[in-house]
Amino acid sequence: MGSPWKNGRVPVTLDGDFANILRFPPGGAPGVIRPTVHAATEGAIRQQIERALRLLRTTPLDGCPAVSHGDIVRVRRGTAGC
Repeated sequence: MGSPWKNGRVPVTLDGDFANILRFPPGGAPGVIRPTVHAATEGAIRQQIERALRLLRTTPLDGCPAVSHGDIVRVRRGTAGC
């Protein structure tokens, strides 16, 4: 299996570690989207991903992780920007 960032793709993961900018510093990859869903059913996860993609349509990640919860998407930019 290759890198999830191959060909400029932005992975979507439920793994909270990817939102940690100390473990995974911004930059060098297109970014990552991390939806947070407290009732982690397939339908709720799908709905949150769709909501995040709508909100991020006009927001470049520039290598930053984005954390999505409800109608809020927070792009975690490092001190150098992403």
